[in-house]
Amino acid sequence: MTEKQNNWTANVHELFGGDCKIFTSNKSGGVYQLHVWDKDEGKMYWKSLRTKHLETALEKGKDDYINITARVNQGKKIFSDDVTTVAKRFLDWKNADVKSGTIVKGRLT
Repeated sequence: MTEKQNNWTANVHELFGGDCKIFTSNKSGGVYQLHVWDKDEGKMYWKSLRTKHLETALEKGKDDYINITARVNQGKKIFSDDVTTVAKRFLDWKNADVKSGTIVKGRLT
């Protein structure tokens, strides 16, 4: 566990070789936050740990990090699909209905 600091964050504690960061921000009022970078989806997982006590925050952060990595290792996603992905999947599903004759092409458009 290392402790770093910059202008935006304070009391930064890195866990698991820097893969997990627990810190307070200048605007959090002393409440600890959790940051985990998801390499597969290319997004930052950010969560409030809802505590101002360092030991409790470290414990909660470790538990959350282990749960996140377990989900990723099982092939599950942490984040939901965005609207464009869901809309494309829906249109592909309706195109299959047009090909099978369930609906007409005019209904799809």
